[in-house]
Amino acid sequence: MNLFKSDDKVISIGECMVELKKAGDLFAMAFSGDTLNMAVYASRLGANVEYLTALGDDKYSSMMQGVWDEEGVKHSNCVIAKNRTPGLYMIDVDSKGERSFYYWRSNSPARELFEIGDAADLEKTICEFNIIYLSGITLSLYSDNSLDVFYNILNKAKQKGAQIVFDGNFRPKGWPDIEKARKVFEKFLSISDVVMPTYDDEVMLFGDSSIASCISRIKRYNPKEIVVKNGPDGCYIWQESLGDVVTKVDVPYTVEPIDTCAAGDSFNGSYLASRINGLEVKEAALVAHKVAGEVIKYPGAIIAKDVMPKL
Repeated sequence: MNLFKSDDKVISIGECMVELKKAGDLFAMAFSGDTLNMAVYASRLGANVEYLTALGDDKYSSMMQGVWDEEGVKHSNCVIAKNRTPGLYMIDVDSKGERSFYYWRSNSPARELFEIGDAADLEKTICEFNIIYLSGITLSLYSDNSLDVFYNILNKAKQKGAQIVFDGNFRPKGWPDIEKARKVFEKFLSISDVVMPTYDDEVMLFGDSSIASCISRIKRYNPKEIVVKNGPDGCYIWQESLGDVVTKVDVPYTVEPIDTCAAGDSFNGSYLASRINGLEVKEAALVAHKVAGEVIKYPGAIIAKDVMPKL
């Protein structure tokens, strides 16, 4: 069963930052953020995608939007804050391709999307979309008041037929404590239709002892589809329409990672685009595995278009 239609429009909500990545002894600049990465890879596979965030009125915010234009990611509803600049982060990658992040983002306008922007306008915009994508990092940005506003908007969109897609993407540094993160995650899980977590993140946050226990816990929130990513072990997919059946989809081949940044984001974007394009879950996951497998062979979150796998 496919939850999506070929004419579905996707809106992804979160933060894009200036990315600095090592290039020899120097640093190269790019623009990245988990929800933006997802939007780019979904767009590359043919999805109709818009990105929603708050930006500054500076040179780098303008450059970001130029890159999004090149990727076919729409952004006409972004909120612009005067005299503000976007957040910045630096990536440090170890010999196994695992990365550490260093952030300068406390004054990023993206954190105040629902305070700088008009709530009624944002609600109108978000409710125009069939698929609404957010992540745990998205939720970590906002104040308690903004989270309430966001939740209410999503609830209204869901009542109008939108599918809410949530990737846990838990990053401890983004939260004051684990209890706060759990409480917020549980609130937004309660209105999510498709849940796409990474298993290691769920273990950190909820202490799941196995993939089965992870899926069982998430099922309590009544989603329609769960896709648990587990690195080189593949992914595990549960669909409400199939009862207790869990489908494992192995990675078609393994690669030696250079940089695992955006592995999950690229998987999610490719999976969603493939589902919109009409593929069932197993075929969509295989496409997503292939894209993610190519992404981790290169440094940075968004790889060049000419090295995207031929699908």
